Amino acid sequence: MLKKSSTPSGLLLIAWAPFSPTLIEVGSLVGGRVVFLNALFGKKLAAPLRYAFLALRTLSLLSREQPRVVVAQNPPIFLPLLLVLARRFYRFRLIVDHHAVWSMKTLRQPLLSQGIAVLESFVSKKADSNMSPNYNWTRELQARGATDAFTYHDFIPKSPATTGGHKEQWATLPLPLFRFLIIAAHGGHPQELLEEEVAAVRGFEGYLLVITGKREKLGQRIARLNPPSNG
Repeated sequence: MLKKSSTPSGLLLIAWAPFSPTLIEVGSLVGGRVVFLNALFGKKLAAPLRYAFLALRTLSLLSREQPRVVVAQNPPIFLPLLLVLARRFYRFRLIVDHHAVWSMKTLRQPLLSQGIAVLESFVSKKADSNMSPNYNWTRELQARGATDAFTYHDFIPKSPATTGGHKEQWATLPLPLFRFLIIAAHGGHPQELLEEEVAAVRGFEGYLLVITGKREKLGQRIARLNPPSNG
C-alpha cells in the first residue's frame, strides 16, 4: 500500500549533482522538493560505484516521498533511466530535464556516445515529458522520438560584478587596442567552430577575437592554431 506523499505538492526534483539552478528555479515556482544526491562527483574512475550508490539512494528517496511527479536531470542519463524503469512500481509521472544532450558531449568517444544516445532515445520516448534549455536541443530530442518535448530556458544568476557584491574578487582583464571586438563563447564541444573563427580574423587589422571557455578544454586546440596576436 502506498504511503501519503511527504512532499506538499507531490513534486520531487532530483539531480545526481551538487547543484542545479534549473531545478531550484522550477522547484521554487511549483513548490516542489529539490534533492541533490552527490557522491564522488567528477571522479570518472569511480563512476560505476558512484552510480550504483546513487541509484540505491534514489530508490530509498522514492520509497519515503511517494511523489506524484518526478523531475529528473540528464546527464547523467542513468538517473532518468532508473526512474523510467521504476515509475510503474512507484506510480509517478516522469519529466526529464535534459540539461545537456549528453551523447552529443561525448562525440570524442564514439562507442560511449552511441551507447548514451541509445539510452537517451529510450528515456525520451518513455518519459511523460522532456525539457531542454534551448530550442536546438529540444529539436534534437524530438528527432529522437521524445514525447511532449519543450524548451525551458536556463535561469542565469546575476554576476556579483553587476550587483555590487564582492567586487574585490573581480578584476578587469586589460585588452590591446581594437576597432572591432569579437567574443566567441565556447564550452569545449568538438563540433564548435573555433578553428573557423580564428581563420576568419586572420589578416584583418583592428579586430580583437576573445575566446572564452575552460582552459583545460580549449588550451590544446588554441595552441595548435598559433592564433594571431590581434594586434
